[in-house]
Amino acid sequence: MKLLNSIIITVLVSIFSLIGCSDNDIDTGTTTIGNALIYPFANGMPKFTNVTFKVENEAIDLYSVRANNIYTWGELVGDNLTSRIGVAMFDMKGPVNIEITFPSTPSNVIIRPIISGITPTISGNKITFTITEANQYSVEYNNTSINNPANSILVFANQNETFRGSIVRQAGIYKENISVGANQTLYLKPGAVIRGSVTLTGNNSKVIGRGIIDGSIFTNWINDGWRPVLPININGRNNVEITGITIFDSNAWNVEIRNSTNVNISNLKIVSSRSNSDGISIQSSNNINIENCFIRSWDDGIVIKNYDKAMNSHTIIAKNVRMWIDLAQALEIGYETNKGDNGNNPNPKIYNVLFEDINILHALHKAPISVHNGDNAVITDIIFKNITIENYYTGQGDGWNYLIDITNATATELEGTPSWTTVEARGSISGLLIENVNVLGGRNPTINVNERSGFRFLNGSAGGTISATVKNIFYMGIPLEYSTTNTGVTLTWENNINVGGEVVTAQWSSWNTFDDSSEGGTSNINLSETNGVFSISGNITNDATYVGYVGWTFEPNNATLNALRTATSISFKITGDGKTYRLILPTSDITDYCYYSASFSTTFDTETIITVYLGNFTQPNWGVQKAFNKPLIQNVQFQTSDGDLGYFNLTINDLKINK
Repeated sequence: MKLLNSIIITVLVSIFSLIGCSDNDIDTGTTTIGNALIYPFANGMPKFTNVTFKVENEAIDLYSVRANNIYTWGELVGDNLTSRIGVAMFDMKGPVNIEITFPSTPSNVIIRPIISGITPTISGNKITFTITEANQYSVEYNNTSINNPANSILVFANQNETFRGSIVRQAGIYKENISVGANQTLYLKPGAVIRGSVTLTGNNSKVIGRGIIDGSIFTNWINDGWRPVLPININGRNNVEITGITIFDSNAWNVEIRNSTNVNISNLKIVSSRSNSDGISIQSSNNINIENCFIRSWDDGIVIKNYDKAMNSHTIIAKNVRMWIDLAQALEIGYETNKGDNGNNPNPKIYNVLFEDINILHALHKAPISVHNGDNAVITDIIFKNITIENYYTGQGDGWNYLIDITNATATELEGTPSWTTVEARGSISGLLIENVNVLGGRNPTINVNERSGFRFLNGSAGGTISATVKNIFYMGIPLEYSTTNTGVTLTWENNINVGGEVVTAQWSSWNTFDDSSEGGTSNINLSETNGVFSISGNITNDATYVGYVGWTFEPNNATLNALRTATSISFKITGDGKTYRLILPTSDITDYCYYSASFSTTFDTETIITVYLGNFTQPNWGVQKAFNKPLIQNVQFQTSDGDLGYFNLTINDLKINK
């Protein structure tokens, strides 16, 4: 009988284990729903309750994390100076469906990166969309200005993978500092939160998993007697790894790599809001690889310096990184290039650095691309390649309006903090290549903001040299040009206007016309379509209250709409009548019809190809002035020019979106 009972119990345990494994990963604590693996929420962490967030129709809790939308540096950053954003985290093993329910109908919804081509469906107070690729995303909503995107939900959709560790933390909050010794691996399981510092104290050490290192309980380091609690500290180590974890709200900089070699960082997510909260700070280290990470920081995103008299920073790669920089630079070398032991490195160098395939969602303060040789280092063989900036709005607050900022000068000469420079003698910058930089939206970098605009290549008064090659710099399809006569600067600048991406043939779900009848006008328009060729004709009168006009709207399908929102230019074939027309791109954030538009002229009875660059679109001066928010484009409109009276007749076909 005892044997029979034992057999029955064993069978029952096996059955329940199998049932449990189908829905719940016993090792990680995740729950599988469709293609998503849902993490346990760390009880005691603040929840973001402004929305209901569902993954595969399963509601999950969001972390409430501080973010800083102030663009002036300050020592004290507290709840009164920051906002709260939601952060969703889960694993995926295939496409996942997302549903977000807001208290009321959301406005101006953008899902970044816009190059991912995700357009949400909005129905009442709900939005839905599908994520097909594991990566990091930002859902932005109810923002009235593109230069202050305060309302957002970050979505960290991780590829499902398996981890093992010799030091393991289950779901829960741990207020502790952890040392990871030689050949040890710290595994933070989903829902595990460390409130303290993780120090990799030995070679061949790792910190991995889906857990969180949270600094929210610590006072800003400056106000706490200059005591940083660094989430991850690597000093004097070889062959270390950081994979898959998330860092929230550090009280200082987030990851310090100092005097170390062979460091690999992948799928690290950082959200920080404090003074000096640099993302990844590399100091006198080499053979560093950073891939597939997300950094939102209130200081430099990735910064490379020299802080040791015996070691130099070199052989560093950052690739496929998504960034959101609220303060300072995104990709920075400097200022401290010979800081260690009061500048006593006899041969300071920084070399062999590659930043490639970087997507900067927002650049809101200083240059996304920068090299500041604040000391006497020899800086050489530096490459910035394939850099996309979705929303460029630097120069806010105490920021500097530079897209590219390359200087070989002391901090004092640059109006920076004097302590950034230790050695007054100048070094050099050579072998610098900046190639394929695309600004997709925001402010034109060449606009003068507080006497700063676009580009700076500057040697200081103590001499030194800069040698750089810059290729293919575009703002919404327009090539940006620059030259300088600054002493000691050798600059080669090349733009190949044929460099471009995908060309999408526009497809329309519907089209319609409009006229001036609501303003008392009697203008009329006729629109017909045959085999993709649109014929438009009519007559413009002067009876309207203001000016006579007519126009027509093309409503795009989803693929065309996604292409429009990342477009650099629009081209089409037109047989005209010698008159001038306007191409208009309405955006949902403009409610007074003061839309961005560009004019073009036609040739009488001759088919021509018109190409209009989005960087040439301007807003009329009679309405509320707003930045051109490309991700909010709704459709394509054509309209007759103001005051152009009389009969008109034209045909349009083969409209293409150039990305």
